[in-house]
Amino acid sequence: MRVTVPSPFADGTAAARAPPIHIPARSQAAGPLSAAFPGAVNIVQSSGRNQMPTPSLPPATHAYSSMSVAGYQGTEPPQEASSKRQLSPSAGSDAPKKMRAAGEAQGAELHARMRSLSFGSNVQPTLDPGQIAQTLTAARSHVEARKKAFQTNGANSHVQSAATMLDRTLCLASDFNKGGATLSMFADDVKAAGHYIRSFDHDLLISNKSSKDKQAEITGIVGQAKEGATALAANAGLIPNVQTLQLYQKHKGKLTSEALGDRARAGTAGSAELYDASLKYRTQVTQHVAGQLAGTQHIKVGAFNDYPAVMVHFDARGMLPQGFRKGDDLDTPAASFNEFLMSHYLGIVNAEAAKMGLNTATVERSSFGHLTPSVAATGDSFRINLGMMPPAYAEAHVQALKILDQELSSFKASLGNGHSVDRNKFALSSHSGDLGKAGDILQLAFTRAESTGKTLMTNTVRTLKNRNAVDGGSYHKHMQGGTPNPIGETLAELFSNISFTAKGDKVTMSTTANPTSYDVAADGARLVAGDERMDVDIPVPPALATSYGSYLDKFSQQFADIANANAGPDGSTHEHMKAVASTLHVGNPDIATALDLSNQMLMVHTLEKMQARAAEGAESADLGYGSGSDIEDDTITGSKLIVHNGMRSLLGATDSARALLVGGGSGKVGIAYDHPYYETPDAIKKTKIDVKDVKTKHATADIVIKDINACVTNATPGSGRNSVASDFPAAKAWIIDATSATTSQMHNVYQQFKDADNAELLYFVSSGLKNEQAGADQNNYGTVRVFAKSADISEEPVVGKVMGAIAETDKGLAQFSHEHRRTMKAMGLVPTNSSIVVPVRSAVVDDEAPFGKG
Repeated sequence: MRVTVPSPFADGTAAARAPPIHIPARSQAAGPLSAAFPGAVNIVQSSGRNQMPTPSLPPATHAYSSMSVAGYQGTEPPQEASSKRQLSPSAGSDAPKKMRAAGEAQGAELHARMRSLSFGSNVQPTLDPGQIAQTLTAARSHVEARKKAFQTNGANSHVQSAATMLDRTLCLASDFNKGGATLSMFADDVKAAGHYIRSFDHDLLISNKSSKDKQAEITGIVGQAKEGATALAANAGLIPNVQTLQLYQKHKGKLTSEALGDRARAGTAGSAELYDASLKYRTQVTQHVAGQLAGTQHIKVGAFNDYPAVMVHFDARGMLPQGFRKGDDLDTPAASFNEFLMSHYLGIVNAEAAKMGLNTATVERSSFGHLTPSVAATGDSFRINLGMMPPAYAEAHVQALKILDQELSSFKASLGNGHSVDRNKFALSSHSGDLGKAGDILQLAFTRAESTGKTLMTNTVRTLKNRNAVDGGSYHKHMQGGTPNPIGETLAELFSNISFTAKGDKVTMSTTANPTSYDVAADGARLVAGDERMDVDIPVPPALATSYGSYLDKFSQQFADIANANAGPDGSTHEHMKAVASTLHVGNPDIATALDLSNQMLMVHTLEKMQARAAEGAESADLGYGSGSDIEDDTITGSKLIVHNGMRSLLGATDSARALLVGGGSGKVGIAYDHPYYETPDAIKKTKIDVKDVKTKHATADIVIKDINACVTNATPGSGRNSVASDFPAAKAWIIDATSATTSQMHNVYQQFKDADNAELLYFVSSGLKNEQAGADQNNYGTVRVFAKSADISEEPVVGKVMGAIAETDKGLAQFSHEHRRTMKAMGLVPTNSSIVVPVRSAVVDDEAPFGKG
């Protein structure tokens, strides 16, 4: 693969520090490696005052060690070349040996130049791929050893219980395409994969699923549920922070709680610089992918409201005959077909990644904001979380989405020509007649198959195992090539695994598809070793290169600073952290593992910090709400409260605002929803918060709930970026979902609030599991930030009343959750009240377009 990256440096200082270089195509003059390996090319300097030697570039098993960097000067990017593909001839059976020898000799210098000249400078030394692998392997061994030591430390139950989440994530991916990867997102047990922490099917909660009493015990850790809400644990956010859950299960009712008034003030302000930088990059790369897919024929690919994920919408009903199954529910099978299409897409994009020499698979995982690439179904669409991966991964998705659109054309052309699924399979179905009449495979998919009315499509994609089988089948088809109708064939293969079984009068349907495993990194290495990789010329925009390089620069610096401040019990964690910091550069072909291990080491740091404080005799309550983060800005006062998850932050804000607006008495207040998180209205209704929904006269609403970075699932952008003040002039309480908002975007809402005549309360609510904490997916919590204009009501501060109202219904979290958030705050990976009121700007985070303008 050739990835053309225009140099991001336009100012004189940067240019002097890092003159642009160019890695020419293979037809240009080759260096000393050309005799040993015909595919080798040189790095040559195209301009700049500092002349440098020109080491050769050996073929390698990863895209970033064989990347070409086009020289660029000035303020306008060069003309982008069109994508092109061709398979290069094999280089012979001894290619891997020559490749390794060449890499050992020149890898370190090459990676250092790639790092400093194309993406920015880094104060940390760079290593060759072999040294990187050794460093990361040693770090992982250290994490595993420390986890074992923490879990056997009976003297400190906080450390012992919190260590459960070390070296794993909350939402785990299936391991069928794990290959040789050591990422913490892969499940050791396939049964643990695919479940989000808000479900009693999650591996840490499954033992409580069978009994309502056990479920109630778990939801009681969060707070006192209103009648009937226990059965709606996910909707009401009544699943606890996982470290608090683990601690509770050790001690049951013996935990002490910190009084709200005893909370300590925040020790440091916190810049949130890396939090903003990660969102900036995620948003940029999302918009880049969507921008490359304009004009697709079948799928609609969008990037809306600065939401940091690519949205892919497709409605299969448009390919059905007019009037098909009129009167039946076709919405559900249409959503199920999207799940199938998402799984098929995973096979496409991972095959493209392997052909490009990339080594981190995109996987199915619930939620978003993960460090590594993932997809999730969102009803009428599916969502692509690109993660904090280098820009080349975005190009793999661009190519894969184009292929998906093309394959839908082939699929559509095949309809009306019957299908290859054996109709005898349907003989026992109560809908066998309709199934037998289906004219093509899409009609078959949308036909009812079960006595309950479920269609064939809905039944077959409802398990992760079946979706993994679609993914695996698609991957192997796209690696081999030559399949004329991949979507149709994959769908037929899925349906061939169904069976109907009669037990007395009852007929049950099941699907037993077995995933075919694959290894993206190994397949990519095989293609590169045989010189069979794709030769793709795809320019990477300078802005993406700059953003990503700057993020890694700052991340590695902050990480090293924390390492230098933490010697640990024997200094070993300190040394491993410094070693991992040296791998955090774009020349690292396994940057996903380096960043993943950085997250694990930060958790080790937090646990060792807690151990050290306990050894010094420091005492604190088991449960608490975090520091107050109190702030004053003219006549506005602000504070924050940490609750168990994002939904609790939304519900707590709504209930406290309602209570304050009616003076603590009864009576409904009007509430308006403007692009809220999709579960919010239903959750408020089911948890019996006493408000009335104002649907047509938004200008009269007392409370407005708005997500300023709304996730659009129906491909219709809407008006998510409008001004709150102008749209809801009468609203006294603004509840802003800021889960995907930068501090700059929050600051602009804050400024609107200051200038709004009727607004009295401003809430920022968020889920800390999504875009905070470097995508680690280990510490779930929600944040309620409240700002009030009125200094006092009935001689009691308004902010204090709000905090008190929430604390009455929601219990605190375990010590670890707060300590680890402080670690992430020290990294700059968590927003703070001070960073919202007075945003920090630097070379890492440029000024952004103000919310509500433009």
